[in-house]
Parts: sequence; structure tokens; C-alpha cells
Amino acid sequence: MPDYKKEISSPEEFDSDTFTQAAVALHVISSGEYSGINPHAHRKGQLIMSLHGAVSCEVQNALWLVPPGHAVWIPGDTPHSCRITQNARTCFLFIEPGSAVMPETCCTIAITPLVRELILHLADQGPSYPSEGKMARLASVLLEQIPDAPVEALYLPVSTHPKIKH
Repeated sequence: MPDYKKEISSPEEFDSDTFTQAAVALHVISSGEYSGINPHAHRKGQLIMSLHGAVSCEVQNALWLVPPGHAVWIPGDTPHSCRITQNARTCFLFIEPGSAVMPETCCTIAITPLVRELILHLADQGPSYPSEGKMARLASVLLEQIPDAPVEALYLPVSTHPKIKH
């Protein structure tokens, strides 16, 4: 199994659904432009937090913008693709269904300093932390804090008409 404590440059190499922890985070860097060619989905919900650079996610005929200090929430089993600007730094947080009171639809969230630091710390630990103990308690605090974050309307509707979408 790869060492996920380090930053990864290809998110496709990570399968969040293989982990049973309530919250799993990882650092993602971009040395070039990363683009999810085909939409994908996973059972866990995903919070994509931008630390540096910009991130955009195409979800359900909308383009969600994720500037630094924000994150986009993508509920589990929602097809999506993601584009990260060159040299961007991003954290992905995968949340087990039912572990937190999260929105049922996609949204952009303003990330508080506490939530940011908890996600970064969780990403530094790797996804295989014990389900009991200090890291599990910190993950629990994180999952209590995220639902209180302000929701912002940072998306553009995308037409389903082939000519307009192109």
C-alpha cells in the first residue's frame, strides 16, 4: 500500500472506500494540470479543500469553483470530475456516510481556520489511523465543526445542450 502521509499527485491512485474510518484526508499537489477525464464517484462524500491555487469541480451540470480558503462538498455516490490549477495544493477529505450532518447536495463551504488545521493534521497522519484514540477523537471534532461552516454560492450552471456545453 502506498504511503499516503506524503502528498500525492494522482488522486486516482487513492480509493477512499477501502478505509472504515469516519474521516480520511490526504494532501494532493499538482505539478501540471490535473483533470478528471471521466466522471467518477465513491461511496464516501468528498470535501475538496483548496490551499493554494484554484480548483474546479464539475458536478451535476454545474461547475463548482473552489478558491483558497474554501472547499466544495460532493455527497457520496455523486459523479464528478475535478480540475486543479498548475502547482496547486489541495486536501481531500472523505467522509463516511452518516458520520456528519452534511448537505445532501453539492455546495461550496468557507473553511474556518480550525477546520483547515484539523483537515491538514488528519492528512498528515495517513488514512489508517486507529478507530479509537486521539486521531479518531480529532476526526470526530472535525466532523462536528464542518456542518457549521458558511455555505457560499460559488458555482456556474452548465447547460446540457451539446453545443453550449462544448
